[in-house]
Amino acid sequence: MTVVEFAKTKARKPILYSLVSAISLGVSQATLVACHGALDLTAVPANVIAVAVGSIPSYRLNRSWVWGRTGRSHLRREVAPFWMLSFLGLALSTGAVAVVERYDSSTVAVSIANLAAFGALWVGKFLLLHYVLFRDAPAADAEPIDVDVAIAA
Repeated sequence: MTVVEFAKTKARKPILYSLVSAISLGVSQATLVACHGALDLTAVPANVIAVAVGSIPSYRLNRSWVWGRTGRSHLRREVAPFWMLSFLGLALSTGAVAVVERYDSSTVAVSIANLAAFGALWVGKFLLLHYVLFRDAPAADAEPIDVDVAIAA
């Protein structure tokens, strides 16, 4: 069974979403630790960079693995709403790391604040992705105008 076939099984979506979250979390946390710990950036810029970097595999893997979408991304229906969710997470996590850094500027404390903020949004994001962003389009919809978005470029 291919990843796309596995993703089309509705019972598998929460498992795949969790796997994608773990991958994206690993990318984000590694970036956060590198920026805050190794490069000695303050918490807010380190968090912004980490969220931006982690959002790239999150979008790509959620779209293809979890919801089985292939082909070009639709700017209005997929890319823009996904990035709005990412910016919501960015705002919440940036506020959290800024507050934590006032009391404890260690990389561990900043990392925990980032994790807590994204953990608070995790279930809500799944529901929005499943029922709104990547829901099956009604048959009556006109052919969407696809925009090839180079997220990683």
